[in-house]
Amino acid sequence: MHNFEEELTCPICYSIFEDPRVLPCSHTFCRNCLENILQASGNFYIWRPLRIPLKCPNCRSITEITPTGIESLPVNFALRAIIEKYQQEDHPDIVTCPEHYRQPLNVYCLLDKKLVCGHCLTIGQHHGHPIDDLQSAYLKEKDTPQKLLEQLTDT
Repeated sequence: MHNFEEELTCPICYSIFEDPRVLPCSHTFCRNCLENILQASGNFYIWRPLRIPLKCPNCRSITEITPTGIESLPVNFALRAIIEKYQQEDHPDIVTCPEHYRQPLNVYCLLDKKLVCGHCLTIGQHHGHPIDDLQSAYLKEKDTPQKLLEQLTDT
């Protein structure tokens, strides 16, 4: 994955940010990812009439979410504009997922030995599968034929 593309990728779903929301600690995540974390915490229904505590997945600082939910968090407009510009450009070197529109194949599924997008990992067929980043997967797979050849010649 290109370094620039990494900056546009949500650390929760590994996809390019969709509706990026910024927490007071300055970390940014997809709105849906934050909503899923809020609902999974169990505090969502208990604290609904009051402020809902949400821990930042990166730094663990607590943000109190108003009753309107994640919608109350500010949109990261600068990041959203960069993503829109990035997605408008033609990127022939970036392969996208055939199942999830315009999502880059930026993670390697170790179980199925194939490239997948962040949506495949969170809501698709590869949910819960072990993964690796592209650089590490490439280096491991590149060495596989050589190791196999060495094993065959040693016997």
